[in-house]
Amino acid sequence: MAAAALQTRPIRLAHALVGVAALALGLIVFSPPASAAAIGVTSVSTSGAPASDSNGYSWVSYFRHLAGLGSVSRNPGFEAQEAVHVRYLANHSLGCETNVHDELTNRAAGCGANPYATPGGKAAANNSDVTRVSAPVSDRAAVSNWFGAAFHALTLLDPRLTSTGYSAYYTPTPHGAGSLAWPFTAAVDVYRGRAGSYHGSIIAFPANHATTPLLSYAIGTESPEPFATATNTCHSWASKSLVSAPVIIQWPLHTPTPTTGTLRDLSTAQNLPTCTLNQNSYPTGSLARQFLAGANGITHSAFYYAATPFTAGHTYRLTVNTRTITTFTAGALPSTMATSVTPATAAARLSWSTAHPGIGTVTTYHARLYTNPTCTGGATRAIDTTPTSRTALFTRLTHHHTYYLKVAARNTSGAYRWSPCRKVRAR
Repeated sequence: MAAAALQTRPIRLAHALVGVAALALGLIVFSPPASAAAIGVTSVSTSGAPASDSNGYSWVSYFRHLAGLGSVSRNPGFEAQEAVHVRYLANHSLGCETNVHDELTNRAAGCGANPYATPGGKAAANNSDVTRVSAPVSDRAAVSNWFGAAFHALTLLDPRLTSTGYSAYYTPTPHGAGSLAWPFTAAVDVYRGRAGSYHGSIIAFPANHATTPLLSYAIGTESPEPFATATNTCHSWASKSLVSAPVIIQWPLHTPTPTTGTLRDLSTAQNLPTCTLNQNSYPTGSLARQFLAGANGITHSAFYYAATPFTAGHTYRLTVNTRTITTFTAGALPSTMATSVTPATAAARLSWSTAHPGIGTVTTYHARLYTNPTCTGGATRAIDTTPTSRTALFTRLTHHHTYYLKVAARNTSGAYRWSPCRKVRAR
């Protein structure tokens, strides 16, 4: 999509600093390794892409898996508040409102209280990433916008995040009076669901062995803008249109500030012009500096960009201080497949349509059988088939028991995507 079509804004830093206060009070505790050399780096979680483009929660979890982090669950209360807020921005914002991360429940500088503002909507606004687009897009596209924008991705890659609320809204004729009203608006809570823990590892996005569909970042589509506000040599990159998608590395707070890194295209054996952005790349007191310095209270971070977009099918390596931090592949996702199930005596057959590989060819199909209706967790049975196969037969099942099946296509870049989960009852 055109760069001007997307606007993303991280939430006000005051809410990020809550994490720093909690750390000072001893509420966030982890035991750091003895030295930087002993710190482990995350590896990708085994998880293919969701079957549907229309589930924001699944896509948030998918991208977190690419950093070796856990899934997020749906918080219905947060979701309801997000739904109120995205409609507020599209249809009820006043001409004098300029902050997507607030609702005017009270009079504010030069702007009267908005009668449509609600406490719940305000709570969502204060704790969420927001993206706005000039045309209808899928939940997959909305979530990809955040994970392709480094400062936004950083909030969603907090290792403690276990639940969230997500909502998206589209109207061809937004009725809001000001600059906040766009046809498509989506928001996701990034702070209130931090109920997990952090154990002191280096978090890489993309993690070791990951295949990422994120290839590029369009300059100017995020605020803070990573390049325009930088004070180091990366500032000159603000004149570019496209660079690579960010490689985001989080280190425990006790470690030294991350230094210059090098991205290497292993497929061409070439080192790439690489921009490194850390806390020292931004002015003292700036939002960008505080985010990267550890406003979450547990990690400090650096962003690494190549001067041109990643090439699908190529493998890349990031080295920092002579240490390889992560090696990953840029790819494209296969299409999801239409499936059907056929019961048999103590057996069940799963059949599927041909998948478009996205890039290269389909190298294998992975069929899985489960006993839970969401087709998640450990599979009871698994069958890996050839690229020409379109069916898998699961035998020796229990008579009259219900099972759930799905299949994934894997392509030459290592990316794979699941089909919908299907129910079948063995005869």
